[in-house]
Amino acid sequence: MTDDKKKPARSTLETLPDRASRFLRGVAHNAHIRSALASEGYDEPDHQEGWNHFHAVSGYTPTAPAAVDRTAGTAMAQLDRLDAPLIDKIDATLKHRLPEQRDAILDGLAAGERAVAVTNVKTALERIAVLAASDAPGDKEAVARLAKVKLDEAERQRLGRLVVAAESFEGVSGASEGDEARWSRLEPLYLELWAWYDEWSRAAARAISRRDWLVSLGLAKRRTRPEVDESDDDNVPVS
Repeated sequence: MTDDKKKPARSTLETLPDRASRFLRGVAHNAHIRSALASEGYDEPDHQEGWNHFHAVSGYTPTAPAAVDRTAGTAMAQLDRLDAPLIDKIDATLKHRLPEQRDAILDGLAAGERAVAVTNVKTALERIAVLAASDAPGDKEAVARLAKVKLDEAERQRLGRLVVAAESFEGVSGASEGDEARWSRLEPLYLELWAWYDEWSRAAARAISRRDWLVSLGLAKRRTRPEVDESDDDNVPVS
């Protein structure tokens, strides 16, 4: 593992997949480059290791294609559409008659999308269930008022099944993952790719002198033709 004091900055690591991909493609398409790198010990397992690290940071598993759960996706889409109307129905039904119960159900909830919508519906259902289990007259009345506007026990159970299905959808956890949490999960994979790339890009720099080959590996830039300086015209001899 790379020493924390010596590891590249995040901004450097995030450019690495493009650089590593170009290096790997350059090696794959040029037998002369492969031969030059072989003199530094680079072989097929080293090449495959590079691709494995690249696939890891890219979230790609060659032997395990992503499965699409249509049931979960459908549930997510339904809750996405139901979120705002459900909150509005509860608000309109209880706001003036039973404001305390209205606040108990909707406190902190605001219409959202995808994972937020799923969480909103789940939270509202859990809070209504608490009121339904209460012996307080106002709580019982609130549940009865909601049943009157088609948010009865059967409908709550239907919505609950949609929540369970939607929560199995990979997109829920992915959507709620913060940037720092995501980077904390991915950084070790980037560092492994960096260790591989640093070793073999430096080997290529030692073994290869042709600039066009280094350019194909992403280790050098193409030379641009110098622009003509018009001031030089003054120094052209007149015949």
